Amino acid sequence: MKIIVFGSSGTIGKELVKQLSEKHEVIGISRSSSPISADYTDENSLIEMFEKIGSFDALINVAGHDTQFVSTDRLQTSHFRYGADRKLMGQVNLVLIGLKYINKGGSITLSSGYLNHYPNPYSMATSPFNAFIDNFVQVMHPNIKNNVRLNVVSPSPVVEELQYGAITPELVAKSYIESVEGTGSGKVFKAWNMD
Repeated sequence: MKIIVFGSSGTIGKELVKQLSEKHEVIGISRSSSPISADYTDENSLIEMFEKIGSFDALINVAGHDTQFVSTDRLQTSHFRYGADRKLMGQVNLVLIGLKYINKGGSITLSSGYLNHYPNPYSMATSPFNAFIDNFVQVMHPNIKNNVRLNVVSPSPVVEELQYGAITPELVAKSYIESVEGTGSGKVFKAWNMD
């Protein structure tokens, strides 16, 4: 398969490219440190990227985790706008524009996060967008044509060594790969270590 990994320069992205490259053609995308760069908050940037790549079989997004964490008493509307642009609309853009280029039977996998299930006093400008992305995938997938699948991976924090409340890049990458290589659609893959 020809697979686009958006956010390939991050911790999860690097691991995904490594694992997927064993079996697939992988095109890594980041905002600045890849042969093809794009900013998913900019629709024109995405169109330019997809035009360069052409048709593809799968898209995985692991970018957009740079939301802002502030205490509830310091929250401002600007914190929510930032999260809405980076976590929410950037991923919606990837789906709406990517559907024009994806091959029949392809798949798109987005990223949310565990904080809408385990909120803390600093996650109010992040948690709602995780919940939105999970719900967006569940309501959008039955309406997509050409047997294109849409899923989301919801990871807990990623660290090098497995510990309570966190998961390793190797383990979280497996959830993204299961989404791409499997047959499910509308699924939220919970890559958590919270039990």
